[in-house]
Amino acid sequence: SKWVPEINYGFGLILATGFYGGHGTAAAVGSTFENLGFAAATDLGMTSATIGILAGIFGGLIFIKMATKKGYTQYVKDFSEISEDMRTGLVKPGNRVSIGTETISPIALDPLAFHVALLLIPSGLGYLLNTYIADTWGLDFPTFTIAFIVALLMYAFMGKGKKGVYKYVDENVVNRLGSSATDYLVFFGVASIKLPVVLEYALPLGLLMLSGMIIVILMLWAVGPLMNYESWFERSIFVYGYATGVFAIGLTLLRVVDPNNKSKTLTDTAIVGPLNTPIELFAWSAGPAMLLGGQHWSFIGIYAAISIVCVVISIKLKWWYWKIPLEDRPDASALDRDG
Repeated sequence: SKWVPEINYGFGLILATGFYGGHGTAAAVGSTFENLGFAAATDLGMTSATIGILAGIFGGLIFIKMATKKGYTQYVKDFSEISEDMRTGLVKPGNRVSIGTETISPIALDPLAFHVALLLIPSGLGYLLNTYIADTWGLDFPTFTIAFIVALLMYAFMGKGKKGVYKYVDENVVNRLGSSATDYLVFFGVASIKLPVVLEYALPLGLLMLSGMIIVILMLWAVGPLMNYESWFERSIFVYGYATGVFAIGLTLLRVVDPNNKSKTLTDTAIVGPLNTPIELFAWSAGPAMLLGGQHWSFIGIYAAISIVCVVISIKLKWWYWKIPLEDRPDASALDRDG
C-alpha cells in the first residue's frame, strides 16, 4: 500500500542489528540482506543504529536523572555530582590519561603502524577468505564474522606466553583505534542513508523502533530490579546502553553513575560476554539467510528456546529477586561509597 511497503520476514532483524549491533553490524548484515534481495536493508539498518545510539545517550541521561531523584543510584546521589568531564566530554588537564605506550621501537616500526596492521591484517584476510567462500561454494557470510574468526586464530597463534607476540600489543591503543574506526563508520553510515528509502518505510520502521524502545525501557525499569539485588540501576543502565547502541554507550552510562566500577558490572560482563558472542554471531551470520529462505520459524524457535533456557536457569539459581522490595535492598548508606 501507499503507507506500508511489502515487508519480508527479515525486517524485524533490522531492530536487533541497529540497536544491539550498532552501525558496524548494521552495515555487515545489511549487505548480506542486499545480496539476498532485501535492497533497503542497509539504509534501514543504519537508520535503526542511529536512532538506537541517540536513544541510548539522551534516553540514558534522562533515566539517570530520574533515578537519582528517586534514590535508585548507589554511588551518585544527585545529577549535579556527575563530573564535568562526563557532562561536557572535555577532559581537564589534571584528569587526562595516556591512550597507550610504545611497545615497538619507533626506529624499527612506528608503534601506531604496528597496531593498525594488527587490525588490518584480519580484516583483509577475512574479506579475501569470504570472497573465496562466496565464489567457490556460493555461501554468503557477513565479512566481519569471518574477520572475527581470523582475528581469534591470530590471537591464539600470537599467544600470551614469554615467546608470544601479544606482549608487545597495547590493548588501549587497539581499543582507541577500534573506537576511531567506529566513529568514522557512524559518520559515513549516517551520511550514506538514503532518505527516500527511510520515508518509504517510515510507518513500519517507526513502529519497529517504538517497539524496540518499549522493550529496552521495560528491561531497565521492570526486569532490572528483578534480576539484580544490589546496584540494580547501575547494572541495568549499562544493559540499556548496550542494548540501544554499542558496548561503548553502555560503558559511558555506567561511568556516569558508577565511575569506579563498585557495582562490579564490568567484571561480570567480562565473564559472561564471551558466552554471548556465539549467539550474536549466529544471528548476524545465519539470520538473514534463514529469515529470507523460508526458515523463519526455525530461527525464531532457536532464540525463543535460548531465552526460555536463560530464564529457567536464572530462576533455578535464584537470580530473581521479585520477592524483595526495593526499599529493603542495600542503599548508599549501607554500601562503602569511598571504597
